[in-house]
Amino acid sequence: MDQLRAGHRTWARFSMIAAAVVIFAHGLVHLMGVALLWKLGEPGQLRYVDAVPAPGTTAGYLVGGLWLVAAALFVTVAVLVMARQPAWRLAALAGVAVSAAVIGLAPGQAMAGLVVDGLVLGFVVASWLRARAVAS
Repeated sequence: MDQLRAGHRTWARFSMIAAAVVIFAHGLVHLMGVALLWKLGEPGQLRYVDAVPAPGTTAGYLVGGLWLVAAALFVTVAVLVMARQPAWRLAALAGVAVSAAVIGLAPGQAMAGLVVDGLVLGFVVASWLRARAVAS
């Protein structure tokens, strides 16, 4: 029975680390939107001509700021997950809300981001259900 518990703990810890890495990377990818909309560069395959709103405009700077907020939230979530702080769930929900909103402005370019947002939501739900089961 102790081996079973140890194996479960190892799997749970591995899952948390993997989730934190994916969430951290997702946050860093959001910085590409900042760079594009603030006209700092055209990262990867993102181009100024395809960006919505237009990079370098007031709207571009505002939406770029939202991309930055999403990036900061996801990086914070990754740190909170690794530190085993339950506040990560609320921060993750906020990150997904901001992320989905800005990705919605350019869905063709960032569809994979919506998939990751969905995975983060699933991770939040699974973690919340696990915490409730342990508390019962």
